[in-house]
Amino acid sequence: MSCCICLVKPGRTVCPRCTCTACSKCWITYISTVNYKNGIINCPLCRCEQVETFNVPTTRSMTQPDRKAKLVRKISSAIKVVASMPYSDSKLGIVRGIFQTLHTLRKSDIDLLHEHAHFRETVRLKLIEMYNEDGWQGAATFYTLLFGDHL
Repeated sequence: MSCCICLVKPGRTVCPRCTCTACSKCWITYISTVNYKNGIINCPLCRCEQVETFNVPTTRSMTQPDRKAKLVRKISSAIKVVASMPYSDSKLGIVRGIFQTLHTLRKSDIDLLHEHAHFRETVRLKLIEMYNEDGWQGAATFYTLLFGDHL
């Protein structure tokens, strides 16, 4: 059935009493324009008062803070582990994973390098240090991938 609000898109059933259906976009707009108490609103078609509003789909922007916090915890944990390790292949594997994660998330909604100038500068200086002092050739590759310049 088509959406009872826009009459164009197919929709989901929203009312337990009538055949009212609504597409996600119209349903979110409808919920934001009506006054409701305790998560209950009136049906836009029959005015039944038993329609629950929890049927709103979860979007990326709603989960962004949680995903960003999870990413920061993951990177912080990896950095703490690496800080206590001597220079070895296992340490380079973890470091490679950190930089690969930062590269993968470039231009996404949780791009830490784009949003935090201090963190970006810290990563840049660490890559330079790892290339010059540790002699890790992979640092030059990640520098190019993350910052678009040659080391």
